[in-house]
Amino acid sequence: ELNAWTKDHLDDYGLHSDALESKGEGDEIAKSFINLFTALGVAIVMIYLILALFFNSFLKPLIITFALPLSFLGVFPILAVLGTEFGFLEILGLITLAGLVVNVGIFVIDYANHKVAAGMPVKEAVAQATAVRFRPIFLTKVVALGSLLPLAILSPFWRGLSAVIIAGILASGVL
Repeated sequence: ELNAWTKDHLDDYGLHSDALESKGEGDEIAKSFINLFTALGVAIVMIYLILALFFNSFLKPLIITFALPLSFLGVFPILAVLGTEFGFLEILGLITLAGLVVNVGIFVIDYANHKVAAGMPVKEAVAQATAVRFRPIFLTKVVALGSLLPLAILSPFWRGLSAVIIAGILASGVL
């Protein structure tokens, strides 16, 4: 912190004292990371709230959002294998992944809800929803993976982001 005398003298010479008080580029990067992690948290909360409104339930969205931590389990091992650091684009990949992963849960839960409403027992409805929705879910994942694979292979700049999304989709699908 500069004292008032120093600020006045710097200002007399046309120098801006605010520039000297800056903490540096490291602090700006740290702020960016905090903002991105905040955005990730807000995205997860918003997804949950929208799903709670859609399903008129607080439990069903919890089941769907449970897929998010499972998808995140695939992220860090792939970054270690690729030798990529966890940076700005990788966090953007996590935010994107949050939106992609919940789609599978929505497909299954919505179909099962319709079957339960028609009088089918819950276990049978979930089994049938999983069986009926498996093919579209599988094809959706294959298309997403196929579209991201060229970025992961050919572009060093986008490799981290695409690898995060690919690994997350695979991990959530398997788990």
